Amino acid sequence: MNIEVEFIGVSRVLSGVSKAEFSISSNGSYRDIISELSKKYPQFNGQLIDPENKTFIGSSMFNLDGKRMIKPSELDNSPEENGHLILMSVLAGG
Repeated sequence: MNIEVEFIGVSRVLSGVSKAEFSISSNGSYRDIISELSKKYPQFNGQLIDPENKTFIGSSMFNLDGKRMIKPSELDNSPEENGHLILMSVLAGG
């Protein structure tokens, strides 16, 4: 299945691109996409991605179709074909 990942903020600065496409197996998971990101953009490792655990570091996470955040407990779920993910870091302040 094909998945597009859009980069915003730190991920865009580190990658130098605005988006990338990945192909994963039909029973692949969000965690598989994280693994592919780690391979294609090793500069994410230690900054945004923990490559050993295939998880995000800190406030980095996927947003699905600009509508909802993918929770850490959902990383083993399978994304929808042709889904649009946004890799972002959630920041809060006052």
